[in-house]
Amino acid sequence: MRLRKLLALFMTMAILVCLCACGFDEDDDSSLDDSPAVKGGTIRIGVFEPLSGEDASGGQRELLGIRFANEKFPSVKVGKKTYELQLVEMDNESTVETAYEMAEDLISQDVSVVIGSYGSSMSMAIRDLFLESKIPLIGCSDSNTYITRENEYCFRVGLVDSLQGAAVANFLKEKKLFSAAILRENNDDYALGLTDYFREAYTNLAGGTVVYDGCFEPGTLDFTPQLQEIAAVSPEAIFIPSSSAYAAALITQIRQMGIPSMIISGDTWENVQVIRSAGADLCEGVVISSFFRNDDRAASGFVRSFRRYLSTSSENLAMNGGTEDVSAFSALGYDAYLAVVGAISSIDGKVTGQTIREALNELNISGVTGQLAFDENGDDLKNTITFKQVTNGQFRYIGTMSSNGTYTPLEKKKAKKNK
Repeated sequence: MRLRKLLALFMTMAILVCLCACGFDEDDDSSLDDSPAVKGGTIRIGVFEPLSGEDASGGQRELLGIRFANEKFPSVKVGKKTYELQLVEMDNESTVETAYEMAEDLISQDVSVVIGSYGSSMSMAIRDLFLESKIPLIGCSDSNTYITRENEYCFRVGLVDSLQGAAVANFLKEKKLFSAAILRENNDDYALGLTDYFREAYTNLAGGTVVYDGCFEPGTLDFTPQLQEIAAVSPEAIFIPSSSAYAAALITQIRQMGIPSMIISGDTWENVQVIRSAGADLCEGVVISSFFRNDDRAASGFVRSFRRYLSTSSENLAMNGGTEDVSAFSALGYDAYLAVVGAISSIDGKVTGQTIREALNELNISGVTGQLAFDENGDDLKNTITFKQVTNGQFRYIGTMSSNGTYTPLEKKKAKKNK
């Protein structure tokens, strides 16, 4: 198995150097053209994201990362022939009903692989459709653990709720905050999964006590009833797994009620619009977990290039919230596309959903969020969570939590560098 992975890695890296080459060699072997996944020299990649509705902000940022990667790597060489990579974009509108319809639409268009969706509920709703159709589905930031379980066609380049929930619990332990309130968004697979793992880790591993455990319904604007109950038990921290659509209102109402607790949330809140809407002063000190450190030296080339990509288009800037901020969602979208390209380029034979799935199982390449390699469940093997804190109106990196509960703050990293 190790030898196969090394061979696949060698082939992939050699081929990726030539990915930007466009056009087709008329003398090349055309034996792949009878594959259902290939249409006249074009391989179609489905993009399944919420581009409208509650989760539009995250979906649009993931799409930007995917489009940027497609612009950099518009083709792939399979065997002796080069094929164009075409994106087929679908808006699942942040609803399960539309998600099902759009997934069926993608399948009917003979896509060979699908990237998406932001929002675990969307991916949970349609994962079995792609299993039945034998089309690989690669998630970017959808983190509910069960998306990839018992489904050999589901993969993800982000991290699972079990790791993120435990990391948040251990972060509070590191900060010596041993009483916490939980306020989650109801009827949301992401919020439910993250809450369950956080609660278990916080009480059993971190030695904390959950003093309030409540939820709010989708569409809620006034959180006064829940916040009054939270204020009454004076938690040291409030953990809020929810869509970023509620973040500004929650932060504003918590601070206006004079509740001094640390506010901490998951990766979904990594959105500068949250800070703009609530105001930098009220957001000061808010902590989030994240899958990407955009000030890391290893990702600096991507960050610079992506910012240039954003600045050249008013549409791109608008989709990115009007800023050149590089979020984890765009980086994960970029990496999901790289995983597709890396897998397809290593195929020896016809390009089908099955051969792409087999290639993904053997994939091991470097991405901007870390190594892109999958375990037996289809989950990425990366095992660290980044933490960021709002400081002077921006999300700033403050430390990293490993899967074994070891926290490395920014100060330690700097101290090691100066030795």
